[in-house]
Parts: sequence; C-alpha cells; structure tokens
Amino acid sequence: MRHKQIIDKYLTHIQTTSTNEEVYRCPVCGDSKNKYKGHLYVSQDYKYICFKCGIKGNDIRKMIMYYLNVS
Repeated sequence: MRHKQIIDKYLTHIQTTSTNEEVYRCPVCGDSKNKYKGHLYVSQDYKYICFKCGIKGNDIRKMIMYYLNVS
C-alpha cells in the first residue's frame, strides 16, 4: 500500500496547504475539539510535524504504525 493510501486510511484529512502540505488530525495529541482543525502537517516527502504536541519525524507511515498499532 502506498504512503498516501496508508495516511488517508488511518488519519483524518483536514486540508491541503498552498505549499502542498497535507494537514491531518494528530493521532498522538488529538489536536483540538474542533474536528475541522488539524495540527499535523505532512510534506510531500512524508516528513511530519504536529504544531500542537511537537511530534515530528521522517516517515509518517512509521508513526502511524507505532501510535495506532498498525502492522
């Protein structure tokens, strides 16, 4: 399964930014109570950072597998 398919299967997509980053709800901190607001930014090369809890890394797929217990 491709990275984008994995991300969209397990995370809630909020929007695409003008710089082509995808914004999702963070599975670690849960973001905000507003279901239309996300803080987890994923770049086109799948690096990620949450501007609320600070989690960041180089492969969003590994983060999803770890925090959501997906194999």
